[in-house]
Amino acid sequence: MNDTPSATAQLLYVDHQLRIVCHPMPGPSILRLVGEIDATNSQALADTLAQARRIDEAFILDTGELTFIGISGARELIAFCEGGPTRLESVPPLLLRLLLMLGPPAADRPQRAG
Repeated sequence: MNDTPSATAQLLYVDHQLRIVCHPMPGPSILRLVGEIDATNSQALADTLAQARRIDEAFILDTGELTFIGISGARELIAFCEGGPTRLESVPPLLLRLLLMLGPPAADRPQRAG
């Protein structure tokens, strides 16, 4: 990713397995997902992503540090992408495969991790 995150990163959500950080930027802001998303926190993911739309309308969703995502979490990512301009970046191969099986997001095509 060529964008340099701002020094004003905002921690939007944290639990024992997931952290969501927003880096507000001119242009699309960066949302970084770190950790694991499963049935225990996929609703929190949906709620947090909905709140993020108050920060910016366009996002780069960096999923490069996700180590696990269940189907419920993948569906929430797809719903978020369909809700406004969002580009997925650093998508791990297994997440990319899952997203394509569920139906590609209406946003830009995901970019595979390094």
